[in-house]
Amino acid sequence: YLLTLRFKLGISTPVVLISRECWSGASEQEIKEAVQLIPEMGIPLISEIKSSIVDICHKYAPTAGAIYSENEALLQFARKDLCIVRSNDNNGYDYLCSDTVLQKYGVAPDRIPTFLALTSGPKDSVITRNQAVRLIDVFGNLEEILAGRSSFPNPGLRANLTENGGIILARYQILTPSEKGNDQLI
Repeated sequence: YLLTLRFKLGISTPVVLISRECWSGASEQEIKEAVQLIPEMGIPLISEIKSSIVDICHKYAPTAGAIYSENEALLQFARKDLCIVRSNDNNGYDYLCSDTVLQKYGVAPDRIPTFLALTSGPKDSVITRNQAVRLIDVFGNLEEILAGRSSFPNPGLRANLTENGGIILARYQILTPSEKGNDQLI
């Protein structure tokens, strides 16, 4: 699978990243086997089990040509020369560079953490995609959105953001690179 993707993307030197999130979805034995097998295939491996995938990608995105991941948070690193590649429903791939992220989500890549913090999570703590896009257009970032919520004409939206502000901020912190996380990287 990895070699097929490498060929389709035209990547001469792919790198596999293993972050702390990998440990939550796989057994220790599975991770150890992957850590051993990937370099045997001639593919460089970055294993940073104390760092999040967002922190690792934040560090390496400036030198990357593509990132393959289903993790929407990584869309924040998309640029004209760096596409985030995701599987689609047609057994193919979507290539999301900065312009296609804007087209598909309605926000620029650097606003993806704010967008996802507002629109993903338990149903009672999220707002609609259209509401999120509009708030981001008007206020810019999550801090300004939450600070300005008292001026929202929609009482339901105002109440939702007031009641769930802490949950939304916690999601945002997971979705953004952390200063501490970047210090842990080699």
